[in-house]
Amino acid sequence: MSKLSNTQKIIANILANVHKKKWECVLDGCNENAINSHLLQQNGILDNVSVNGHLIEYKPIDPFRWGSNSFPFEMKRIGKKNAFSLPLFCNGHDTSIFKEIETLPLNLELYRCHLLLSYRVVCAEIRKKQINVEEFSRILKAESLKGEINLDLIKSTREDYNQGIKDLEVYKMIFETELKNQSSRFTFKVYKYPFLDIYGSAVFSPIDFSVVNTRKIKVLNSMFIHVVPYDGQTNIIVGYCNKYSDKWIRNYCNSWLDLDQETFERKLTKLFAAHIENWGMSPDLLEEIKDENLQRFKEYTFKNVYNHSPFQIVDFNLFEYDD
Repeated sequence: MSKLSNTQKIIANILANVHKKKWECVLDGCNENAINSHLLQQNGILDNVSVNGHLIEYKPIDPFRWGSNSFPFEMKRIGKKNAFSLPLFCNGHDTSIFKEIETLPLNLELYRCHLLLSYRVVCAEIRKKQINVEEFSRILKAESLKGEINLDLIKSTREDYNQGIKDLEVYKMIFETELKNQSSRFTFKVYKYPFLDIYGSAVFSPIDFSVVNTRKIKVLNSMFIHVVPYDGQTNIIVGYCNKYSDKWIRNYCNSWLDLDQETFERKLTKLFAAHIENWGMSPDLLEEIKDENLQRFKEYTFKNVYNHSPFQIVDFNLFEYDD
């Protein structure tokens, strides 16, 4: 690993300080500090894939370990307590709002369950973007970085994150309304496949940024997907807001039906490589994955980190195990 430049050290320290920041509950009007909220239930879902209390997630590398020849992401071993979590809700709201999907047994067929899973991941995406905005704002204020970095690019990227927050706030409001008064504003589908030691929960907007100016779109069409290891199966829950959907999203939700194992694994590979960041697996599963497939996965995600096109081609199966 190469030695960090002075500029890299300054940015790494900024990111580390933002990571320590206390955040308020994402619920409007609540000023209590947020706790570490898990996107999927810690003791009923993540337990099913953890090994000795640990999981593997694809995470950005520690900025203090940056190197010129290294990938910006790594398969990182994380304790279950800190896995798949962000500072989202205060303890009171985290407990009261999500009690139904934090209490066993779970009924993954329920519309309300789908709403709660998707509402939480929308809030998580808002918080992630708020953290990004805070990072870029501090970088822009750092006098020691003036003349060392492209400030116009930082400002433009920060504006994109702010726009993304506004977009997601619309979905957050719709979910909150639907949770109070269910009126079928969303469509969800559930598919069940043989158990695989993986999990995920995300919202993503499939769009070709190279041909569409998203700032001219009031609200991006988005979809929600949850990969839930529960009851001896891999449960795929996919859905969308009926008001903000398109043909690709509707077809994609239907495309998870009746897949053979090879096609299912390839579809998961594309999901994790091309569409979402919030996912993980068991340490045992990582040991079974072929080194060359893991390398192909890293190379693809590195080259396509800003590619949100729904038409990406991912031509390998990450879960093709060694014999």
